Amino acid sequence: MSTSAFPYGTMGAAYYGPAGILVLTTGGSNFTDAGVGVWSGWEFTTDGGLDEIGPGVLDRTAKVSGEYYSLEPETGAGDFFEVRCASLNSGVWNTQAATVGTWVALTSNRAWFENVVAMAAPSSADCSGNFELGRAGRSTAQVGPIELTASANN
Repeated sequence: MSTSAFPYGTMGAAYYGPAGILVLTTGGSNFTDAGVGVWSGWEFTTDGGLDEIGPGVLDRTAKVSGEYYSLEPETGAGDFFEVRCASLNSGVWNTQAATVGTWVALTSNRAWFENVVAMAAPSSADCSGNFELGRAGRSTAQVGPIELTASANN
């Protein structure tokens, strides 16, 4: 296991944790759109990836530095992991894969994000949470916290 840090620009630093987990220490998602609506957030995928969501709900941007599994993409990698938003630093997730503090298996893609719809006046939604990853079925953090933030502005 290597614990050396690798800088990845706005994605923050990453390191290799136990069981081949490559972990971000911070990450920010920030989108502004004057259209119908805008989304901003994060999705842990079943193949070991961590994708940025936005500005549209169907827009996903894979981050090379954002995989949680070092051999990503690997079909079925999520079967061996679970994730949770352990705590909030600020705000409330508009949409979340599980309530804060609840472990959820990565057998399906799991997303946490903010969204705002088009309005006559500008609006925004912001959230910052600390995420943890662990081996499936153990409900114990092996890596984390990973601070992920989202900001949606319309």
